[in-house]
Formats: sequence, structure tokens, C-alpha cells
Amino acid sequence: KKETANLVVLAVEKILNDLDESVAKMFRLGAENAKQKFEAHVEGRMNAYKRSRYSGLRGAARWVRDKFMGIPDEVNEYFSEGREKYIASMDVTLTNISQYVALKLTEAKTRITLGKQEVSDYQRRSD
Repeated sequence: KKETANLVVLAVEKILNDLDESVAKMFRLGAENAKQKFEAHVEGRMNAYKRSRYSGLRGAARWVRDKFMGIPDEVNEYFSEGREKYIASMDVTLTNISQYVALKLTEAKTRITLGKQEVSDYQRRSD
């Protein structure tokens, strides 16, 4: 009886410990992926913008003006778009994590229920 209870406790602790590690890894990888999407979007848009804006003789004049006046406000749009991509990516990550947590908690509850049943069966056999 006590051995069965100990085995259940160990099994549930393993599920929960693995859950903690898995969630941390899922979050880290999701955040890295979202950051890469953000950076790739902004870099791609900025490179295209710079090629278009600074090409030719007029482009050289714009480049000098931008150095003193700052880049036009339209560039902020690239960061806003990148931010939206980051948020959307993290949304997927957090949804996946919440589904995984629910699955693992159900697994732990099921193991507890099975353990209770094993103890109950053992008690009936012992009586």
C-alpha cells in the first residue's frame, strides 16, 4: 500500500518536474523565434527602404539630410509591423504552452486517480 502511494507520488512529481522544464524550454524557443521574426521583418523592410530611398544622386542628398534630421516617421511602421509579428508568434507559443500544461496536468490527475484505485484494490485484496 505504502509502496504504491510512493510510486504514485514519484510518478506525479516526475510529470510536474518535466512540465516545468518543458514549459521553460518551449517559452525560450518561442521567444527566440518571435524575436527572429521581428528582426528579420524590420531588417528586410529597412534594407528595401534604404535601397529605394538612397539610390542615385538624389538618394545621396536624402542620406545626408536623414543623418541630420533623422529617418522619416514612415520607418516606424516597419517596427510596428514587426511588433505585431512578434506578438502573433508569442500568442501561438503561449497557446501551445497552455495546451501542453493542461495535457500534463490531466496526465498527473489521471495517475493520481489510478494510484487511488490501486490502493483501494490492494486494500480489498488484503481484507
